[in-house]
Amino acid sequence: MERVYNACNNEFSSMNTIIVVGIKALDVLDVFGKRENVGYAYQEFQKGTGHAVQVGLEKIDPQSLRGLYIFPG
Repeated sequence: MERVYNACNNEFSSMNTIIVVGIKALDVLDVFGKRENVGYAYQEFQKGTGHAVQVGLEKIDPQSLRGLYIFPG
């Protein structure tokens, strides 16, 4: 996951990022901690990638959305 984040952050550093976490949420938070323009969404039950996208979208204000990229990690 960190490699995906770093690769994306090199190209999209000014964009806001939502990282969807689940079972190993605390491990992810240990690695990423607090970073500028990064938020987290907790997926309590892992029901697939589509569900993770739904959970992540709940953290985004639809009025401010200009584009959306989804990267698996």
